[in-house]
Amino acid sequence: MADRKFDPKCPTISVPGIYADVPMDIYVGDPCPSPSVSTSVVKALSDRSPLHAYNGHPRLGGKSSESSRADLGSAAHAVLLGGAERIVVVDAADWRTKAAQLARDEAREAGRIPILAAQSDPILKMAASARAMLEFHGLNDLRAERTLLWEDARGVWCRSRPDLMHGEECDPVIDYKTSTNADPMTWMKTTLFRGGYDCQSGLVLRGLDKLLGQQERQFLFLVQEIEEPFACSLVGCGPSIVSHATQKVEAAIDLWYRCLKSGKFPGYDTRIHWAELPAYTQSDWYERQQAYGEDEV
Repeated sequence: MADRKFDPKCPTISVPGIYADVPMDIYVGDPCPSPSVSTSVVKALSDRSPLHAYNGHPRLGGKSSESSRADLGSAAHAVLLGGAERIVVVDAADWRTKAAQLARDEAREAGRIPILAAQSDPILKMAASARAMLEFHGLNDLRAERTLLWEDARGVWCRSRPDLMHGEECDPVIDYKTSTNADPMTWMKTTLFRGGYDCQSGLVLRGLDKLLGQQERQFLFLVQEIEEPFACSLVGCGPSIVSHATQKVEAAIDLWYRCLKSGKFPGYDTRIHWAELPAYTQSDWYERQQAYGEDEV
């Protein structure tokens, strides 16, 4: 499927497809004909409640949770994906002066990314290191920040904006994440699921199957540290993760459909939930008591 063109005169997009030129603010504001399911909606419905999904949706509660990340990570993201024009370099040593703070706030209000002059060189190094990792794996034919819009069989609109997709078949899909620790084992244990990033694979792959036809595609995370030496790793979502994420997305779309149809977005279950002592807590307490037995004290 060839990329479709976005018509700025008609910000509501009613034709499913892959769009190459949808501005970020239009995407975040949700250009679909009806309030759509995004990764943040799936996360909220999976981990919190319909009320949280409603409150965070730009077309409903209006308090979008899809805000930009920390400036350094966002700037590296922009340079890597070809959006360097979004960066504003502020000629200041730090953010402590009123002039620097004013320039920073004005840039953010304009939807741009402020960085200090001293951060410019590190950001370029980050982008170079990330590109080297991609090239090492032969990932050169990359399409950046395409907007995927599609309609579910129940009439629920969905949207996703993967960072990078390789080749005409969009395989693999690559999402870029910055971190203080890009060691793959550590990142998988501490960040992958806690951040709800597994949901991204389920939604993006579902959209590509809908738009391009079903096939096996890989979903990778390019993880990069924000400090020297700006080390990178690639973490792939295995079949079990994709399968579980697909179930999450299916359940989220079904719940979203029912909420939109009824106009009701309930919060948490109102029943009393009784907590029980986990087995490991009792075991830890027993071991601690043994450490201070009569023979030791």
